[in-house]
Amino acid sequence: VLQAFNELLASQVLPMLDFTLRGLKGSILHAVTSQRHLLFLDVKTSFMHAALAARLDKADKAVVLVDRRSSKTVLEQLLVQVGRMAARRLWHPDMAFLVQFLGEGAEGYNGPYRECLSSAAADLHAPALRMLVPSPNQEAGGTAPHQHCEVPRPSSVSPHLLSLWELLGRLLGVAVWTRLPLDLHLPPMLWRRLVGQAAAPSDLSEVDAHAHRLLR
Repeated sequence: VLQAFNELLASQVLPMLDFTLRGLKGSILHAVTSQRHLLFLDVKTSFMHAALAARLDKADKAVVLVDRRSSKTVLEQLLVQVGRMAARRLWHPDMAFLVQFLGEGAEGYNGPYRECLSSAAADLHAPALRMLVPSPNQEAGGTAPHQHCEVPRPSSVSPHLLSLWELLGRLLGVAVWTRLPLDLHLPPMLWRRLVGQAAAPSDLSEVDAHAHRLLR
């Protein structure tokens, strides 16, 4: 039954939905997204890739220049290049853009591309930025859940850091689109919010179990 349900959605329903109506209660889209746990992963990913491929910009891939000798982090260097690109320029299914490391003799394009995105994710912990910090659960230890997770530093709200957060969102989309996992340990509550699921009081326990117990 579940297999037939997914086949019906993939072939007849998903292609007809208007995803701008995601928050409209009573719509078919709202009904489908509320049952997202019943959709097979391959149905979701196949639909996403087909939708983006249909709008693919046929222009050549952009070339991004990265200098690891610079005082600026890789993430900051991407900000002035990838951050200003039209989103359609990034919709290439294998690599969103080409990477050249200045002063380095890297061969091919796939390796530098993967290294660039991995370095950008690692820069979230760079001393000059410190955009991610250990969650209260990680610092508390014991039996608190999701102790491996990190959370955004609450004070990282300067215009520069906010622009880097926006760039991170773009890079997350690029990583999903080009099937390149990033080494990010973010709490489940954040991922749920990214797909439009409502926040719940119990979400607090995923990052600060002690505060959650005090507030109950």
